Amino acid sequence: ELARQAVSIDRFCLVTATYFAESGFVESQAQRNMTASDMNHADLYAVSTRTVSSELRGILNDAKIEKVNKIITESGNRFTKMNEAIVLSESRNLEDMGAIGLLHEFRRHINQGKSVSDMLESWKCKIEYGYWQARLKESFRYDAVRQIARQRFAVTEGFMEQLAEQHDA
Repeated sequence: ELARQAVSIDRFCLVTATYFAESGFVESQAQRNMTASDMNHADLYAVSTRTVSSELRGILNDAKIEKVNKIITESGNRFTKMNEAIVLSESRNLEDMGAIGLLHEFRRHINQGKSVSDMLESWKCKIEYGYWQARLKESFRYDAVRQIARQRFAVTEGFMEQLAEQHDA
């Protein structure tokens, strides 16, 4: 889809930003004994960009470091026009729609001392309130990515239905 639209992408900076975009989780866990579920997006972006600046200084020039950091921070802005940030955002949102997102959700529930019943109730509420349908509609800018998200969601939904059925048995 991007190729058809002749969208200009700085692949080097995008790949570098992708490598470092979640580094804030690692840094926070190591230094502040926080879990990923304890961090908000602003904290994640702040720690991740500090990591980029400290770890890549002397390796990349300042302009590249600045662009990588901008990609990371702009990826959290749903109105950004920065192509690389949009691609990073799409990949994060896509991750939420499948098995990886479900594993993250399970981990959050376990870290909070919640049970499988709690997880199933949370899932049920999200279905009832149209959370996933809203995510599918609003979280993706590219139709090709939205289609992949729908497929992932369908598989995830099937798994959650089977889990609920077995849990209730």
